[in-house]
Amino acid sequence: MVNEGVGVGVTVDNGAMGTREYTVVIEPGEDGGYVAICSTLNAVSQGATVDEAMANVTEAIELVLEDMNAAGEAVPVDRGAETHTVRIAG
Repeated sequence: MVNEGVGVGVTVDNGAMGTREYTVVIEPGEDGGYVAICSTLNAVSQGATVDEAMANVTEAIELVLEDMNAAGEAVPVDRGAETHTVRIAG
């Protein structure tokens, strides 16, 4: 199995809490397009292009943050991530 996802950053304005950055992994979708995953916030979205997937996951992240703030929940801080490729013979 080969992990070919690309890690990119998303910056969102979190209102009174200021600007935050979150790591997003972009992977090719099974049926075309792209899937964008922010594991820190469990936010996932998709799009026909990388740009569309990034715009959609940014919106999803903003909605998650709004819900967390409204519920008085602590907002997780993204600690960053490294991406690595693993190749397995077979």
